[in-house]
Amino acid sequence: MKGTVIGKIRSGGGGLAVSLDKNYSGAVKWNDEKNVIELLNIPTELRASGATFYFSSRKATDSEQGIITADGDESIKTVLYGMKFSTTECPN
Repeated sequence: MKGTVIGKIRSGGGGLAVSLDKNYSGAVKWNDEKNVIELLNIPTELRASGATFYFSSRKATDSEQGIITADGDESIKTVLYGMKFSTTECPN
């Protein structure tokens, strides 16, 4: 998949809001962006708002999501765990 970081969802815990370039089951419209999911395990160098990358993923487990602060917008229901990341091509 190809995604672009939209930003933080809450002050602590969980992942970042990422807008996908294609429809994805369970993705939502969030802050006027389409096809948004929550993505965990993003490498530090790709976490800046506006960063675009390719990634492979799987559904995140409850334990991977960790402790989450209650000050976020929880309308994003699809939480994925990033496995491989690349800035140039889709990883296998």
